[in-house]
Amino acid sequence: MTDSRGVRGAGGPKAPGGATGGRRGMRRPDSDYPKPATHAGGEQEQMGAMETERLVLEEVVPALESLMVLWSRAQEALGTAVSPAQMRALSVVSAQEGLNLGALAEALGTIPSVASRLCDRLQAAGLIEREVEPTNRRQVTLRLARHGRLLLESLRMERARQLSEVLTAMAPHDRAAFVQGLLAFEGAAGPAEESAARREPA
Repeated sequence: MTDSRGVRGAGGPKAPGGATGGRRGMRRPDSDYPKPATHAGGEQEQMGAMETERLVLEEVVPALESLMVLWSRAQEALGTAVSPAQMRALSVVSAQEGLNLGALAEALGTIPSVASRLCDRLQAAGLIEREVEPTNRRQVTLRLARHGRLLLESLRMERARQLSEVLTAMAPHDRAAFVQGLLAFEGAAGPAEESAARREPA
């Protein structure tokens, strides 16, 4: 029997998907569902890191290599037979007068036995002195000898001279930017006495 609204029985027509009545059971449009969270911040940081790495490889490294060539030329101009590894050790001893062998090895990023052999050569060349602590005979400290101090001073003066020639050829604003960048780099890298000569002796 049909009721007055023309609907047969009490069920009514079924909606798509098998649900009955009105909007119940109808599939929600995709636009109604919340979008998954995107990690825009992480992606931007990753892109920034990649751009920094590209800049370092393409521009910073070649510039630093030019500076290293200048540093090497300054040492060659002195006509000294001291190796770069020995120069690094002298720089560490100069910055930390009175350090022991273990501290030197740590600063050079090597083991005490290697640092000890390096000191043997420096002492034989008259560049450093070993001093035994009066209160602890097993404690040996390292100091620059007079010849070592003069050698380092001469090297620094020659480097300053050659670098000054390059800076003089630069435009004033480029020179100021270069100095400012180096100072910022030094601040980020840490004090010279902490980072000097952190390479394995050759």
